[in-house]
Amino acid sequence: MEKNYFRHLKKAEIRIELEKKVSENEIRWLAEKISDEIFRKAENIYMFYYLKTDQNQDFAYATSHSLDGKIEVNINDW
Repeated sequence: MEKNYFRHLKKAEIRIELEKKVSENEIRWLAEKISDEIFRKAENIYMFYYLKTDQNQDFAYATSHSLDGKIEVNINDW
């Protein structure tokens, strides 16, 4: 959906639209790929996942953040 890289801050943000709900392991795998292949030089990467079927996309279905190389995953399954 959208990606931004702030070189001077070594910070990145990406918003991704998913076709369906995925598992925590799948989110972690995707976060590792994004960190390794898209934002290699960023120290902090904030990743937000939205479901294509959600009417209200103000809130992310899941997030994963890579902070100093450590990935944290949170699924908001309400």
